[in-house]
Amino acid sequence: MSISFDRATAYYDATRGYPAGVEQGVADAIVTAAAATPTTRFLEMGIGTGRIAFPLITRGYMYTGIDLSEKMMALLRQKLSDYATAQPTAAVHANLLQGDVTQLPYADASFDVALMVHVLHLIPNWRDAISEALRVLVPGGVLLNGYDEAIQTSDARSVQRQWFEILRELGYEAGGIGPAGFSNGNEVLAELEARGLAPEKLRTITWSVAESPQQAIEHIANRQWSRTWSIPDDIFTASVARLSQEAAAHFGDQLMVPKSREFQFVMLRVRKP
Repeated sequence: MSISFDRATAYYDATRGYPAGVEQGVADAIVTAAAATPTTRFLEMGIGTGRIAFPLITRGYMYTGIDLSEKMMALLRQKLSDYATAQPTAAVHANLLQGDVTQLPYADASFDVALMVHVLHLIPNWRDAISEALRVLVPGGVLLNGYDEAIQTSDARSVQRQWFEILRELGYEAGGIGPAGFSNGNEVLAELEARGLAPEKLRTITWSVAESPQQAIEHIANRQWSRTWSIPDDIFTASVARLSQEAAAHFGDQLMVPKSREFQFVMLRVRKP
């Protein structure tokens, strides 16, 4: 069963949103990768609160979205309602449906573009989601799998790595929700190639985010990261306490100092034969 983000609804946009302006750059990259036209029909699998969808919907594209979390989509519906009120002459073509991306309720060859961003790592049977995406694409349609990739290390990232090590020492392997060790890129690339497809890796817009080691610890401690949700409470509490102690000793007076970390929006693109 895919993982619902109902519990993340209240804080999702605040913790996963892009810096101002970046969302439009991501939308530009998607439009270019898809060679979208005014009649292009988009399907986003795992649409959530519309972090990716909103800039595309408000450009007038015909957009369908599916997600397990009705609560997440309710936020997107409110955003679209507010937009329509503010821009009464704008064209908004959005159809949102609650459902599982491994069992899409759409006919074969229904869409020109199937888009997934930071979704597959949450799906134990993620290959089924790829099969479904390909099924509902028209011949010649485009499948895009997108993700944000850190292109340099940082103190915040070293905090995460240290936490993983502490969890292992406490007897828990933080493989995340979904297949252990899954990363958004290499496994999907190999799967697409195994199907006889020719995936391309597209590196697009970059941006920077400043975060201190203490902020990274708080992000973990607040359990706002999906990897934290399945960890038993006793192990989680012990791991955060130890992480805080070790980070304070390691970073000293740099614990509260934000440092910049650069990210890039990356997509795997394949065209259905």
